Amino acid sequence: MPSPADTWSAATSAPGLAPAREAEMTELVADATEKWWRFRQAPDFVAREIVGPLGVADLVAVQFDHGALKDRRKAEIRPTDDLLALRIIASCRRRSFSVAELAELLGISDSGIRRAARIGWETGALLEVGGAVRRYQTHQAWRPIGRRMVAAELKRADWRRAIHQAWAYQAWSNAVWLILGQRPPQDAPAEIARAGIGLAYLGEDEELNVVVRPARAQRLSGVISAWTAEQALRHALANGEEPAPGLTRGSARPIGPLALPGR
Repeated sequence: MPSPADTWSAATSAPGLAPAREAEMTELVADATEKWWRFRQAPDFVAREIVGPLGVADLVAVQFDHGALKDRRKAEIRPTDDLLALRIIASCRRRSFSVAELAELLGISDSGIRRAARIGWETGALLEVGGAVRRYQTHQAWRPIGRRMVAAELKRADWRRAIHQAWAYQAWSNAVWLILGQRPPQDAPAEIARAGIGLAYLGEDEELNVVVRPARAQRLSGVISAWTAEQALRHALANGEEPAPGLTRGSARPIGPLALPGR
């Protein structure tokens, strides 16, 4: 198996010219999604600026769980990107909780729980159950809607700074790429490969060149993955007055069937 350095030599030629700004890279990298997505089925949407716990990912390609979206649509459950509301929704899937119990479980004040629970209730994801003491239970039709997510961090040249940002995205995505606006130095591929991150760069012809592929895809799990997928869904829904099936790149370009919830 070739080393990262060998891969670097084979995959590169003359150094590419970095775009003047990172913002100029976004459209080029989004257009080349198929090179950094690398799953058999194409993504449903490529969202920009998805917020994670330790940074904002420049691009996130998402494949939604169409069955989960269909169930939510039938139940008229809308998405929410409020993290605390999602923590409550996730906590109440197996049993009901009171405000006091949720406050103790999640380490949040009663007032904070009430605010977030109301958001969950307004979306239809949380139900109020019980008698004298208000309790919350998650609607049986709610489940996380992210099936696969691949995050990309874009940088003109500063790969050492970017590697720490990209590494943080591994906590909630299946795979992560660091994409540069110019050919990386020869010592970069080995270090980036050790972090399990993929590496690519834009060449002089503005084509995306893959240097190192990311480590084996991780499974999505936890409320942070649910949170980032909800953000991506909201981006997709905000793409127009009526969400169209199979949106991509924040445009109206269809690439496959997608049942988005409406209300």
